[in-house]
Amino acid sequence: MWVLTRAHGFGRADVGRVILQLLHTTESDIEDSDAVWAALREFEVGEADFADHVIGRRNHDAGCERTYTFDCEAATGRHFAGVP
Repeated sequence: MWVLTRAHGFGRADVGRVILQLLHTTESDIEDSDAVWAALREFEVGEADFADHVIGRRNHDAGCERTYTFDCEAATGRHFAGVP
């Protein structure tokens, strides 16, 4: 998703649509698709990058209470805590 945003100038809504298309593509096999679906829903209302939402969701599903990050935008999400 970084390539779409940084190299091609896609906005958050465009990135969300691309992810949604990938999730609906029958030729793709998405690892832990339930977590990716949840991350997409969180991405649509959150501030962090999609990858941060996937990391936070997968960590949460694995039993982690919090994921620490240096990304200030990601740190505002419910699964994240900023690192001072």
